[in-house]
Amino acid sequence: IDFLKMLDQSAWKMLSMIDKSLDLFKMERGQYQLQPVPVDMVKVVRLVLKELESLAERKSIACSVLLNGRVLAESDTCVVQGETLLLSTIASNLLKNAIEASPVGEKVVIALIDQEPFLIEVRNQGVIPLEIQARFFERYATSGKKNGTGLGGHSARLMARTLGGDTRFVSTLKTGTVITVTIPQPSKSLKKEMKL
Repeated sequence: IDFLKMLDQSAWKMLSMIDKSLDLFKMERGQYQLQPVPVDMVKVVRLVLKELESLAERKSIACSVLLNGRVLAESDTCVVQGETLLLSTIASNLLKNAIEASPVGEKVVIALIDQEPFLIEVRNQGVIPLEIQARFFERYATSGKKNGTGLGGHSARLMARTLGGDTRFVSTLKTGTVITVTIPQPSKSLKKEMKL
């Protein structure tokens, strides 16, 4: 029974990967139909960190989450307009990259900043090699990773742009690497206009 359950899960994972590939193809062609809904980013980030827990433990990386500059409390929520799959994939790709690029025993921080536009910042003490900095968000840009595909940064930018936002980074020996994702929040802009 466990074997059948495992086969069933593997089949669903494979179908999910095919669906994601088709979605990426549509995004690259500007044909993806965005269907934004309220998404709790705190819940998304907690699930992603749970999935990446063993990777972080192997490198003794401590991962922490900040919300508007303070350590996340158990009861915190942070609702944004977007799509759960896109937002969780952005967080997953950038956090996985940060953990892999971070020196052993260091910290990785994901900061959620509830403003307009909404910001997701992922920080680690590693430095993006100079030879790939200019093409970091391009497809297949990778350096020094044994099994790296070079698709994490590319798909994160593609998904951020599909959500109407973008990605950027700063990477120096002094600061480490900070990748910032911006996601416009039209409903928040409308609320501000209504208050004026």
